[in-house]
Amino acid sequence: MSLGRTRCVALVGIDGYVVDVEADVANGLPAFTIRTARHLAR
Repeated sequence: MSLGRTRCVALVGIDGYVVDVEADVANGLPAFTIRTARHLAR
């Protein structure tokens, strides 16, 4: 298993939000999942 991590910024209007991004490279079927922290969402 190989895991890559980085941070980026999402812009909503003039507000910027830091976003943590993780990518897991593994054998098997391709998949894409978005997870949110609802307690941090506005």
